[in-house]
Amino acid sequence: MKTPISRRDFLRGSLLLSGAALGGCRARPAAGRTRVLRVAHVTDIHVEARSRARVGIAQVIGHIHAQQDAPDFILNTGDSIMG
Repeated sequence: MKTPISRRDFLRGSLLLSGAALGGCRARPAAGRTRVLRVAHVTDIHVEARSRARVGIAQVIGHIHAQQDAPDFILNTGDSIMG
C-alpha cells in the first residue's frame, strides 16, 4: 500500500515543476536544431457577459498573435466561464 503524499510534498513538487516549466518557456532551440512546435497557454480567464473580461481576453489573444515568433496554437486549459 502506498503512503499518501503530504500536502507539503505535493506543494513543493508542484512549485518545482511549475518553475521548471516556466524556466523553459523562453528557451530557444539548440544550434543546428529547429523548433517543431510553439504553444501559448492561457488559463483562468473567467469570461462573463457582465464584466470587461471579454475585452481583456481579446487583448491577450491579440498580444499572443502579435508576437514576432507567434505560437502554432493557443491552449486554454480551463476556468473559461463564470457559472
